[in-house]
Amino acid sequence: MHMDTLEDFFKPEDRNHGEDLFNKDVVTIASASDTQASAYVKASGAPRVSFISEDIATPGFQADCTCPIANKGRLCKHMWAALLKLESIEADFLACKTQIEKAAPKPESDATQAAK
Repeated sequence: MHMDTLEDFFKPEDRNHGEDLFNKDVVTIASASDTQASAYVKASGAPRVSFISEDIATPGFQADCTCPIANKGRLCKHMWAALLKLESIEADFLACKTQIEKAAPKPESDATQAAK
């Protein structure tokens, strides 16, 4: 597994906090396949994490989370915790992964704009 290469994409404090979450066993993998995985964290705000890859053989994948840090375009502790959980269950998703990037922010839908 390539956690040592993936960890370079995260700030040390986010890795430490993510490891704490993982060790507290508050991360649940909702689904995991060759090309995508999703998890939720039993923490404040109940953040949901998702990982998407084009193909099992591609080294890179996109990560997203519903927390405020991720909404600012950063990789967060919840993503790191979810990666550790995926690694612990030996998920196929992580087979060739060595690069992670924050998923592009989704444009707000017209309905969300209208609600403001």
